[in-house]
Amino acid sequence: FLLYHSSGVLVAGPEHDIPISVLARFSNFAPKLDGGRRPGRQPPMDRPRPLFFAKDDGYWLASRVNLDQRQRQKREPPRFEDRPPPGGGQDPTPDILLIYSPRLGGNDLLPDPLPIILACIGVVLLCGLFWIPFVRGATRSLAQIRDATRDVAAGQFDTIVSEERSDEIGQLGASINVMSQRLQGFVDGQQRFLGDIAHELCSPIARMQMAIGVLEQRATPEQKPRVEDVREELQHMADMVNELLSFSKASLSPESADMKIIVLAPFLHEIAEREIGTRDAEIGLEHSDGLAVVADRQLLGRAIGNLIRNAMRYAGEYQAIALDAAQDGNGSINITVRDFGPGVPEEDLPYLLDPFYRPDKARTRERGGTGLGLAIVKACIEACGGTVAYRNVDPGFEVTLSLASPRFG
Repeated sequence: FLLYHSSGVLVAGPEHDIPISVLARFSNFAPKLDGGRRPGRQPPMDRPRPLFFAKDDGYWLASRVNLDQRQRQKREPPRFEDRPPPGGGQDPTPDILLIYSPRLGGNDLLPDPLPIILACIGVVLLCGLFWIPFVRGATRSLAQIRDATRDVAAGQFDTIVSEERSDEIGQLGASINVMSQRLQGFVDGQQRFLGDIAHELCSPIARMQMAIGVLEQRATPEQKPRVEDVREELQHMADMVNELLSFSKASLSPESADMKIIVLAPFLHEIAEREIGTRDAEIGLEHSDGLAVVADRQLLGRAIGNLIRNAMRYAGEYQAIALDAAQDGNGSINITVRDFGPGVPEEDLPYLLDPFYRPDKARTRERGGTGLGLAIVKACIEACGGTVAYRNVDPGFEVTLSLASPRFG
């Protein structure tokens, strides 16, 4: 600790050579600290800074202080500049307290930072030792719950969450398992109900079709148009019942699917020719030679056939349809059916795979169908262990069926 008078005279503390770099910092702080060797001009009293910090051969801290005039006279004889001003007040020029230390810590002024740093590191390591396993276990369980709820939202109600934990997270997992099981029961019951209704309706519809055939033969020319209308309505009802049966069979018994290796090139040609028939539509079938999938032949054919019929129904005047097959980077085979029509409104896209859902603009019988086409596609492909994705493209609408190849099945 060095105490200097503003004139540069050492008042208290040992003699010490002050580095030039530190003295240079006193240009606006204490211009007379060099003992008169560079007197300089005293700056105005409202400009000097009250404190500064410098580093040269060590660490220097300077501060402006005001000492009593009598304390100064104990160390040095009175000087002209030390005399009180005419008003009898104190000397307005402050003194300078200079503090030097070869290091920041480990001295009488500041504590040694090394023990503090080591203690902080020890606390962090100790907390990590106890908390990291707990946090990792909790985040792993939460990630599993997140994935399970995402699968449940997508309609996969057979998802099971681990119940090994005994805390609130484990209880949440158990509740999710109960919820998914009950939802699976509700969905299975609904599908059985639809299947039973469709099956029971087959017999009366068949009898009504026979009766309509007899009635057409006996109807007069004036009655035949009305009989034809009844026959069309009955046929529409029969088509809806058949679609209900297809949907319920594909949804209720995925484990009974006859999984075999299907070579795509001849299979897709067969489905395309069967669905087009005599209709005025053009299908561009890309080369799929050498590609094969593992699926149920009947279910896959029904799914692709539904997609082709939907494409021809909604494409309108744009009758071109693209049917493609390719292998992705994960080893799966993607079968794509695309039309070049106006597409589907964006607000309807999340609900297209729901049973009986039809976009608002397609609720007529001629174009809207029963709303089961894509639902049947989804049920058939999921029964084969695949997934369904769809999107609007420019122009048109595209549906992609992803199935396992024989090498990765």
